[in-house]
Amino acid sequence: KNMDIYYNLGKLYKKRNDFDNTIKILEKALTFEDDNPDTYFHLGEAHEKKGNTLEAIKYYRKAVKFFPSYSEAYFALGRLHMIECNKEKAISNFAHALKISSGYEEAIKDLGVLEDVDKYLENFDK
Repeated sequence: KNMDIYYNLGKLYKKRNDFDNTIKILEKALTFEDDNPDTYFHLGEAHEKKGNTLEAIKYYRKAVKFFPSYSEAYFALGRLHMIECNKEKAISNFAHALKISSGYEEAIKDLGVLEDVDKYLENFDK
């Protein structure tokens, strides 16, 4: 199936850190199957690796649109929102990841970091 060929080739490029070709090939995969959450997730990762935060967020959101239980995509969204200093969106996405996968250690850790920052800032203001 054409979609599978492009999808697997895109993942291979990603594994080789060739993110330009990853994006090009996975975009082609979407022309055959535009509702595959994994394709959107890998596109999000490739854009994130290239530093294209807004594009990465767009693709991670599409991944959860087509698969609302995609905890890894929620975690990735939380991480990007944390980097962008959007604490509320970060917490919301980490919470979604934890709701789906209660033992998601990275989400638990990053939520803890956000809470520690709040405590630090509260003490700093005193």
